Amino acid sequence: MAASESLNVNVEMDAAAFDAFDCVKSPIFVLKVDNSQRPVYAAFNAFACDVAGFAVEDVIGKTAEEIYGGRSGSLAYARHVQTIFGGRPVSYELPLPLRGQERTVRTHLEPVFDDEGDVVFLVGTSADISSEQTLRETRIDAESQMREIENFVNLAAHDLRAPMRQITMLLDQLREGFEDHKDGKIEIIKMLDNVSTNAKTLITDLLAHAQATDLEPKLSTFGLRDLCSRVM
Repeated sequence: MAASESLNVNVEMDAAAFDAFDCVKSPIFVLKVDNSQRPVYAAFNAFACDVAGFAVEDVIGKTAEEIYGGRSGSLAYARHVQTIFGGRPVSYELPLPLRGQERTVRTHLEPVFDDEGDVVFLVGTSADISSEQTLRETRIDAESQMREIENFVNLAAHDLRAPMRQITMLLDQLREGFEDHKDGKIEIIKMLDNVSTNAKTLITDLLAHAQATDLEPKLSTFGLRDLCSRVM
């Protein structure tokens, strides 16, 4: 049977036909396109009810807008309508109120067609990716802070170079025609010169480090077997 033929269904199918979804330990739901072209829930498996905190009778026959309400419900409903009229699978991420808490949910919708090629059902699967979203936001925040630190270090290093050069120039002027009275002033000038030289070296190293850490990371594929062989 062709892939497109496997998506053809009997339009008289009702919620009882989806009882097998309750055996799946992942949120699954089915939306039916009603006579007004509205996507209403025809099935909401037991795992989805447990995750969302809904009773199945509170969901069947309603739209996402009616169930979730607010902006989340409107966005989810818009995605459902988009899948119906686009006739193509859609994946999206939305914040949804689940058990009194806003959670980030990734949903995949698959349209199901009748013999005339019209979308009559949408089969959806969802996954709570709140932890993944939090980790992503934390990484972005950390990267932003790191860039700010690198920019600060870069600017500070540039600003420190100028006075160090001026100190070196002043020391050179002090040496010219300086008469050594054996009172330790020459040694002090040499010490100041060493401090200035070391400071300039540190600043140069700091700039090099800042420029190196500012480079975009480059991802590449590798063979794990080859890598292990090289390590061994």
